[in-house]
Amino acid sequence: MRWPVMVQAVLVVAAIVVFAIAPAMRAPMLAIPTGATSAATLLDGDVQLLGPGPLAHSLVIRSGDPGIFWRALSHGILLVRSDATSCSTGNQLND
Repeated sequence: MRWPVMVQAVLVVAAIVVFAIAPAMRAPMLAIPTGATSAATLLDGDVQLLGPGPLAHSLVIRSGDPGIFWRALSHGILLVRSDATSCSTGNQLND
């Protein structure tokens, strides 16, 4: 009887974490590459570059594309909620 309660608790915590970091449509998001693929591969169509991110090779972007989250994951890029103030102050992109 304890396993179903534990599984439900884990699922609730996982859902809270996903909703806490998942980017909203048209809101700034941080694109963090997890492999060899550059975050710049997302810069097409409805994606606007806001600046370089605070992490190496990361970018702060904005997009109205509802499928960008899954497209980014398929390229090995993690998108998390951010704001435009998280752009680094350098003049050049970090890639």
